[in-house]
Amino acid sequence: GYLLADQPWFVQFLEGEHVRVRNTLERIKGDPRHTSIVVLQSREVNFRSFSDWSMGGIVRNLDVQEIYLRHGVAGPLDPLKAKPAMLLELALDLQAFAAEHK
Repeated sequence: GYLLADQPWFVQFLEGEHVRVRNTLERIKGDPRHTSIVVLQSREVNFRSFSDWSMGGIVRNLDVQEIYLRHGVAGPLDPLKAKPAMLLELALDLQAFAAEHK
């Protein structure tokens, strides 16, 4: 999966077998550190977008601000107002940036 972190929000992409993803989501929901959990989208896919990651992610900072701007996110990210497809594309671009800057 992948984790977008832009205070105060976290957007987590979970991928894998349906039962394992559901169990992971239930574990997250049961963790008192997590509140106000909203599932933005749930769907089957033909391939994993984050197959090389056990749980990759990047915190928003000046190095990646241009990537957020390219996706129309100038201010704070509000995943409840964003389209899931845009969030996925943003995460994929951030993943690519992180891979290039290892």
